[in-house]
Formats: sequence, structure tokens, C-alpha cells
Amino acid sequence: MPRYWLFKSEPECFSYEALENAPNRRTGWDGVRNYQARNFLRDDVKYGDGVIYYHSNAEPPGIAGIAVVVEESHPDPTQFDPKQDHYDPESDPNAPTWVQVTVEAVAPVTPEVGLPAMRKNSKLEGLELLRTGSRLSVHPVSPEHWREMLKMAGFTEDPHAKWLEKHGLDTAAKPAASKPAASKLPASKSTAKAAISAAKPAAAKKPVKTVAKASVKVDVSKAKANVKSPAKAKPASKSAAPVKKSRTGGK
Repeated sequence: MPRYWLFKSEPECFSYEALENAPNRRTGWDGVRNYQARNFLRDDVKYGDGVIYYHSNAEPPGIAGIAVVVEESHPDPTQFDPKQDHYDPESDPNAPTWVQVTVEAVAPVTPEVGLPAMRKNSKLEGLELLRTGSRLSVHPVSPEHWREMLKMAGFTEDPHAKWLEKHGLDTAAKPAASKPAASKLPASKSTAKAAISAAKPAAAKKPVKTVAKASVKVDVSKAKANVKSPAKAKPASKSAAPVKKSRTGGK
């Protein structure tokens, strides 16, 4: 199920309007150098998640737009570029320290919802943004807080939900097309079994041995004379005890 986030950006650095004017209305969320925020981007932010685009260090700061995550965490290229403000000479290219995600503009918030109005809204109690001393540039937003902020922004429908529907997503956090197709079974199990059995050659029946009785004419009187009384059967010898296999013996 998609989650919701609040991403902070200084408008002089990269405003929501700049995102709307970017190629494909997308940008990499680079420059995050806080470990907790980095961990959110690396481990928790997923494709299709909704984003509150928040202008920080503004007069007043506030919600400027709605965005969506379109690419999950990958190395932040600015950590390897000495010309960038967020260059990190200690970051190993084989094991990058910092990551970014890619976001896409969904809908602007006009006018912006300012921080003072948000502080006055009791339904936003518990929002990380409003916590005293909070400086996280990326943090999660509950579904309840998400809906309330959209309401404050004047949305009658959730633009993020409409984006999900347009792209074949509902409560899934991945594109429907990315799921591997299930292997198709034969149309009928009985048909498949019949085909298998038909392919196997019929087992040949073992011939039944029959003993032919010889028809011999014998003189009755002679036969009686030659008949010997049956010998007494010897008692059967006791069968040998089965040999016990050794516990260490072969199979």
C-alpha cells in the first residue's frame, strides 16, 4: 500500500514550479545529507508513494504542491561531483553513502498552505513537521494527516489517488505490469492427464504359465498296486532369524 511523505525544498533552490517545468515534470531528490532522512529514502520510500512538496525557508513556509515517487532509491550523483554543494569526498562509488529518489509533479497548491495555518489546525496534531525542533527534510505522513492537508489545499478529490488509478495502481506499491505473469496451466486437468497417459506405452502383460495335464490311460488294478502310502511329512525347520542391518551400514 502506498505511503505518504513530506519532502522539504527551498524554493530558491528548487521550487515546485521548477519541478513542473523540468523534463517530464521529474527530478532526482538529491542533496539529502541527514542519516535518518537518508534511511527513509533508502529503505521506505517506494514507487507510487504520495509526496507533500513543502517549501522551507520561505515567507511563510508551506505546502506548494503534490508529487509522486516514480523511481526508488539510487545513488545521489551530487556526492561524487566536487562542483556540487553536497559533494562528499568520503563517499565510496562502490558503496555510496547517499541516495535519492525521483519524484514527478502531480498538482500544484495555489495558494500555498502556510505553516501558520497548519499550526492552528488541531487535526494535524502529531505531524512531524509541527514538532518543536524537527529539522527532517523527509518524513512520513499518516493517511489522516494527508487527507487533512489536501482538504486545507482545497482539493475535493485526491490528485495522488487519480494518478495511481491512471497508472494502473490502487493499493499496490508497485506497477501492476511489473508483477511476473503466472504460468498458465492446461485448460483442463483431466485433458492433461489423458494426454500424459496416452503418451505412455501400455505395459505388456506377463503371460500366464499354464501346465498342460497329460491324459494317460492307466490300468486301474495296476495303478492301485503301485501306489505307495504317502510318507509322513517332516516337520518344517525353523526359519533363520532375519539379519539385522548395522546402523552404520550402507543404504
